[in-house]
Amino acid sequence: PQDLSALQEAHQQLFNRETAAFYQAQLQSNPNDATAHFALGKVLGPLGQMDQAASHFRALLRNPDITR
Repeated sequence: PQDLSALQEAHQQLFNRETAAFYQAQLQSNPNDATAHFALGKVLGPLGQMDQAASHFRALLRNPDITR
């Protein structure tokens, strides 16, 4: 059971890193992509990157031109 828990945690961290990389690439091609900003905010927090996560959430709030 303890090994399973560690494996699940490692899998989730890998998933979050891959998801972050995907949405960072999306933002390079479209900096106003609201979905990418939101998704990055959600995955960067659990990766311990709270400041970066918050900046993506703030981008959604301060820029009414960001598209869905």
